[in-house]
Amino acid sequence: MNTKYIGTQISSGIIVGLSAIVNTVAQGTLLFSSAPNFIAIGITTALVTGFVVAVGSCFFKEKTLCMGTDPGTVSVIFGSVLVIDYMSMPGHVAHATVLALFLLLAISASLVFFLIAKLNLYNYVMFIPFSVTAGLLASTGWLILSGGLRITDGLSLSVLGMEGFINDPFRPGLVVALLIGFGLLELSKKISIGILLPLVVFVATIAINIFFEFDFCADNVSLCDKSLWFFNSVLTSPVAPVWQLDFASVDVGLIISKIPSILMVCFIATIIFLLNTSSLEQSYKKDFGYNQILKIHTRTSLISALGGGFFGIVLTARTILHKSTGGGLLSSMIIAGMLLLVLLGERILLMFVPKAIMGGVLIYLGLSLLKSWFWDQRKVLNKIELAEILFILITVANFGYIYGFLLGIGLACISFSIACSRSSITRLQTNISLFSSSVVRNAHQRVVLNEWGQHSIVFKLTGHIFFGSARKIEEAFEKFDNQTIQNVLIDFSDVLGIDRSAVRIFQRMLRRGKISESHFHFVHSDKNINIIKAIATEMGAGFKVSYYPNLDLGTEAVEDAIIQAHEPENNSINPFDFIESASEQNALIDHCQLISHNASEIICKEGDRSTQLFFLKEGLLEITKMDAGNEVRLAKVSSGALIGEMAFYTGDTRSATIKTVSASKLYVLDSNSLEQLRNRYPQVAAQVDLFVIKKLAGALGRANKIISSSK
Repeated sequence: MNTKYIGTQISSGIIVGLSAIVNTVAQGTLLFSSAPNFIAIGITTALVTGFVVAVGSCFFKEKTLCMGTDPGTVSVIFGSVLVIDYMSMPGHVAHATVLALFLLLAISASLVFFLIAKLNLYNYVMFIPFSVTAGLLASTGWLILSGGLRITDGLSLSVLGMEGFINDPFRPGLVVALLIGFGLLELSKKISIGILLPLVVFVATIAINIFFEFDFCADNVSLCDKSLWFFNSVLTSPVAPVWQLDFASVDVGLIISKIPSILMVCFIATIIFLLNTSSLEQSYKKDFGYNQILKIHTRTSLISALGGGFFGIVLTARTILHKSTGGGLLSSMIIAGMLLLVLLGERILLMFVPKAIMGGVLIYLGLSLLKSWFWDQRKVLNKIELAEILFILITVANFGYIYGFLLGIGLACISFSIACSRSSITRLQTNISLFSSSVVRNAHQRVVLNEWGQHSIVFKLTGHIFFGSARKIEEAFEKFDNQTIQNVLIDFSDVLGIDRSAVRIFQRMLRRGKISESHFHFVHSDKNINIIKAIATEMGAGFKVSYYPNLDLGTEAVEDAIIQAHEPENNSINPFDFIESASEQNALIDHCQLISHNASEIICKEGDRSTQLFFLKEGLLEITKMDAGNEVRLAKVSSGALIGEMAFYTGDTRSATIKTVSASKLYVLDSNSLEQLRNRYPQVAAQVDLFVIKKLAGALGRANKIISSSK
C-alpha cells in the first residue's frame, strides 16, 4: 500500500465516520423521543449497533458498501415497538423490558434475514405495491419529524402539540432546530450530505457552547437554562448492558403484545434493505449478490443482539459517500473504530451536543423522507396512488404502523383489482367464420362455416379475471343478438385465476344462453379445470356446456356442430366440385390414380420428396409433425379436401407426415400426370392451379383476420 492510498483511506474513513456518528446518535436519540429518561439507553443501543454493523461492512465483497442504523427502521421501532407506558411501571421493570424488546427484535431480524436468504424469498418481497412502501416510508418521515420536535422542545405533530405551541410560542431551541433542519435540506442540494451533516453539527455545537459562555446568558438564566438545551442529566443516568438483563423484571405480557409489531419492523427493514441494495446496484451497474449481503446482515444482527443493540442495513447515502471519497476496507475499519471510541466515551462527548442540533438533524431526516416518498412522487404517480400514500401516512401518524400497513395492503388490493378489471383480458374475440380449427374441410363445409360461423362466437381469455374484466366479456356477449347465437366458445386455458365474483358473471351469461338455446363450449387447463366446471355445475342441470382440454378440439367441436346443423342431408362429397363441368371433372379423374388405405397407414412421411397431390374421396386423415421427439397433430383432414399442395407446387420436401385415421380412398395426381393434363386440357389444369391459389389465399386471409381481431 502506498502513501496516497493510505491517505485516501484515512480521509474517507474520517468523513464517513463523522457522518455515521451523527446519524447514529441522532437515531438513538429518536428511539426514546417520547421517553427522555431512556435516551441514554437509545444512544448506547444505536452506537452498539452502529459499531457492530460497521465491522460487518468490512466483510462485504464490495468493500465500499456501508451498513448502519437506518432512520426508517429506527422510526418504525419508535412507532410500533417502544411505545410503552414507562410512567406507569417501576423504572427497573421498564428498563428490563426495553432491553428485552431490543434483544427480541435483533434475534427476530436475524432470523428473518436468514430465512429470506435460505429460501430465496427476496424477489417475492418486492411484490409489495410501491404505494404501500412509499406510504410507510413517508410515514417514517412524519414520525422522525415529530420525534425531532419532541427531543428539541417537547412538542409533537398533533393537536395537543399545536395547542402547546400556541400557549407558549417563545421556543428558541425550536427555532434553532428548524433552522438547522431546513438549512440542511436546502444545502444538501448542492453539498454532499455526508460532508455537510458532520460539518454543520460540529460548527453549530461549538457556536452554541461558546454562546453560553457570554455574559448575556448570566443575565438571562431562563433562556440559557442548560437543562433545557443539553442532555446532561439524561446522559449521566446509569445504563445496564444487555448481559445484565434482569429477566425476572421483564413485563412478559408487554413483550408478547409487541411481537406483531416486531415482525412488522423486520418486514419494513427487509423492504428498505431491498430498495437500498437495488438502488445501489443501478448506481454501481453491477450485481452484489443478495445472499451474501443477507448472510452478513444475519450475523451482525445476532452479534448486535448479544451486545445490546438491534440491527442495521446497507445504507444508500453512506455507501455512495464512501465510494465517492475513495473508501475501501481500511476506511471501513476506521469508521468502526470511530464509532467504538464514541461508544466508550459517549457520556463525555454527547454532553456538549445541544438537543436543538440533534432535533434539527432529525427534522432534516424526516423532511427528506417526506419529500422523497410523498412530495416528489406527485411527479410520477397518479392521483389514486398519491391518495393511498396520504391515507397510509395519516393512519400511521394517528394509529401506528400495523394499522397503516394493513390499510396500505387493503388499498393496494382494491387498486389492483380495479386496475385489472379495467385492463383487457381478451386476447382474441372473433367468430367461427374467421377462426378455424386444424381440421381441413371440403369446399361445401367451408361454405357452410363461412355462412353460419358468424353465429358462433369465440373468446380467448388470459390473466386473472376479476368482476370488472368479466363484465367486459358479458358486455361483448350482449352486443350479439342472443336469439341468433348458436355456440359460445370461451378459452380459459391461459387464465391464471378467476375471482368468485367473476364466476357469477359467467353464470349469468349461461342463464341468458339457456333462453336462446346457445351451446357453451369451455376450454380449460389442468390447473383451472375445477373452477371452470364449477361455473355450470353450481347452477344445476339443463345447460348445454361442453369441456375441452385445448382450443383446437373445442373449435373442431363447434365446427362439427355447425356442419351437422346446416349441411344438406345426403350431400355427396366430391373433391372435384371446384370444376363445374362434369366432362372436365372426368378428365381430371382420368389423370388421377384412385388408391385405398386402411386405418393407421402412412401415405407420405415428413422429409419425403414431393411428387404427389391428394384429393380425399372418403375417410379421415391426420397431418402430424415431430417436435423434440414428440408427435404433434397439425391438422385433421375430412372427406373432399385437397392436401399436399404446398410441397407439391414448391418442390420442397414434405414438411409433415400424412396418415389415415380411418379407411380412406384418395385420388392421387402426380407431377407427370399434371403435366399431361396441362398439354391435353390446359383449361382444367388452370382450374386446379386457381383452386390451390384460392385455398392458400383463403388460409392467409383467415390468419390476417384472426390477427386483426386479437389486437
